[in-house]
Amino acid sequence: MSITVCIAPAKTLDYPNGGGHLWAYLNWALGLRALGCKVIWLEFVPPSTPAEEIRANIAALKIRLETYGLVNCLALHSWTN
Repeated sequence: MSITVCIAPAKTLDYPNGGGHLWAYLNWALGLRALGCKVIWLEFVPPSTPAEEIRANIAALKIRLETYGLVNCLALHSWTN
């Protein structure tokens, strides 16, 4: 059985042009995966964000994660008070 690790909150979803910020979390994810861990890339979605913006940001992040085999690791969460 492998260990599941959640990289959270990465905060890369609403910062699609932040390459350096992405790399910090990407290095952790790739290193943990290389050690045999199952990685979940968890992103917070503010409830006030317009649906079209969320879709665009998800598409952009998936393209970036796909290169490293992490596209299927993406999970989203949100909450309201």
